[in-house]
Amino acid sequence: MPLATYNLLKEIFGKRKELRTDEIVRSIAKKSPRDMDSLLINLDVLERMGFLLKRFDMKKNTYLWSLREIKLTNEELLLKYPLLYEQSLYGIDPLSDVKEFRKSKKS
Repeated sequence: MPLATYNLLKEIFGKRKELRTDEIVRSIAKKSPRDMDSLLINLDVLERMGFLLKRFDMKKNTYLWSLREIKLTNEELLLKYPLLYEQSLYGIDPLSDVKEFRKSKKS
């Protein structure tokens, strides 16, 4: 579930501004191995929704991720961004509703 991944990322990032993909994967594998199956999908969903920013670092030859701090409780996040919860709960393809979500935010 993207919300669970977001909460794990908040712990992992701590005070760090950026992490490499391999650092995120290793940290989540240690903290919550059951979330590894959907990790990359959840990272993509969180990036598309604006919770994560990704850039490619040519010197390090890797992607660097930064976390946007959202000052909402989990309940407020779920009310404002139901997509964070629905896709894993009901088995909906995590990327299918992202375009609709972005369209609704623009309106």
